[in-house]
Amino acid sequence: MGPAALAQDEGRIVIADSRGNWGPPSPYLHDRRGPGYVLMTFVFDTLLWKDETGTLIPALARSWQADDTGITFRLDPDATWHDGKPVTAADEIFTFDYVREHPSRFVDLSAVGSVRAISPAEVRVDFARPFAPFLTNVAGTMPILPEHVFGGIDNPVRFTDPAAMTGSGPYRLKDYDPVQGGYLFEANADYYQGAPVVQEIAFVKMGTAAALAGLTSGAVDLMTKVPATERAVLKAAGLTVLSYQMNHPVRLQFNHRRPVLGDVRVRQAMAHLVDRPRLIETVYLGEADLWDAAGLDPLDATAPDPYAHDPAEAERLLRAAGWQRDSEGRWRTAAGDTLDLTMVALRHYDHVARMVAAHLEAAGIGVSVTLFDRGGLDAVFGRDAFDLAIVSFSTLGDPDVLRQTILGGRPDSDRYTANTALTRLLTDQASELDPAARADMVTRAGDLYAADLPSFFMISPRRVVASNDRVRPFVTPGGIGPGIPLILNKQMFLP
Repeated sequence: MGPAALAQDEGRIVIADSRGNWGPPSPYLHDRRGPGYVLMTFVFDTLLWKDETGTLIPALARSWQADDTGITFRLDPDATWHDGKPVTAADEIFTFDYVREHPSRFVDLSAVGSVRAISPAEVRVDFARPFAPFLTNVAGTMPILPEHVFGGIDNPVRFTDPAAMTGSGPYRLKDYDPVQGGYLFEANADYYQGAPVVQEIAFVKMGTAAALAGLTSGAVDLMTKVPATERAVLKAAGLTVLSYQMNHPVRLQFNHRRPVLGDVRVRQAMAHLVDRPRLIETVYLGEADLWDAAGLDPLDATAPDPYAHDPAEAERLLRAAGWQRDSEGRWRTAAGDTLDLTMVALRHYDHVARMVAAHLEAAGIGVSVTLFDRGGLDAVFGRDAFDLAIVSFSTLGDPDVLRQTILGGRPDSDRYTANTALTRLLTDQASELDPAARADMVTRAGDLYAADLPSFFMISPRRVVASNDRVRPFVTPGGIGPGIPLILNKQMFLP
């Protein structure tokens, strides 16, 4: 069914998605990237959730009480699964045990000691160690599973039966077309927080031209990715246009395990060779912001840029590292070797990678670019078979994301442990329950990271979305769930 036909139903909204097919909206089947998780949350609820202010609010847990050793959750007695069975304390306990056995990319349960029922409506989570991000990163992120559905499933990634979409969320999956990349969600009339205000939500894969035409004709209600060049046209047509910071900074990652990049002066020099303002204007048509090298925030416009485009400073740093130019102006390392560095990136970052490589090439540093799909790039990281990489993931959510960026097990994490003071701060902040003390630790860790520069946080793109007056999308401070920078918070469809 096309968008025009879908839009004929007043109880349905149509959302245009340029990619489509983010996998089945089930906790172990959805695509590993943020959109897959967000679509899953329409079907599955967590204990807590973020509202439009970024505040954690009740979901399956009606209330919660924290103390020095753990948290007690009081469950909503009205919550039911889509098949009509009640959501119970046993389901909550089962979920923690199941996710321990079958880990989720978005949830870390290593700090959880035990989970037990202290009454039919209360669940107690005791910590093995203090874990400051628990409410956001676990209670507000981990989808609760129905024990009667998943209890007999030994391999959830192969559990593709329709029952795998049995959640407790505000919507049921009515139709999913992986070939066309489309989804149709139907409101759960028995939802424990009240029936959704929109009866059906259709996600339709559309090219840019078709989505723009649908938006202006009324066949499409929300376009999740609008070219910056179309902003003025859509505003003139009376549509609401929203531009927001994705907090998904693009990093130039240095393979610091390679001797040629092990010298911090070399990494700092390369950072000074990247013309980031030009990158923003050329690749992103102005819809991006300079990012702070400390990792978590945009660069303060009133503060000096420690890695401003400065070829002269780059030259000074390289010479201090023992590098020399040959007769053709190309750099040779302190060992006298010529350079042919390999830069790897996802195909999505083709233009960014080639422009950064061109900046380095223009300064006399040889760089060749190779592009991959996600699986291929992860394999390259697994073999450590690269010199430079263009990588990106969200820095929204709890500041523990900085630890995950630097020390984490993701293929595109820095895996940088050479600075013991930095490692200690990153590790200790996760256990610090005093907000002010923890913020200070995170700030100091960011300063050390910016100086050592295992990766260079360069820029972060802005996203432009457009909608008509049937939809009121909002930006969730801190991101959806663990920190996903999309405007599809299911709260906008709830009473």
